[in-house]
Amino acid sequence: LLVAFSTSLLSLAPGLVLLAVGQGFTTPALASAIAGRAPDGRAGVVLGVQQSAGGLARVLGPIAGGILFAVGIRMPYLVAALVTLAVLLVLPSARPSQREP
Repeated sequence: LLVAFSTSLLSLAPGLVLLAVGQGFTTPALASAIAGRAPDGRAGVVLGVQQSAGGLARVLGPIAGGILFAVGIRMPYLVAALVTLAVLLVLPSARPSQREP
């Protein structure tokens, strides 16, 4: 939301810094969580699917972002914030892994 409501480069910078730091923490944590939930011997396949989905998102994301930007300059960021909020609301109900560490 900091990015969506910034009005200058100076006010945009903190949002982009938080975005970069968040990605730095999220990416390895996501890979670890996915590998930890994968069936025995299938972690490579599951991580490959996750990486492929990420690649597809990097192709389709700018297209969707461009369409949203045409609607309004803040729309891509607001939609991303809403999707993130939806995931955070659903995340606590996700079933924990049944595997023993």
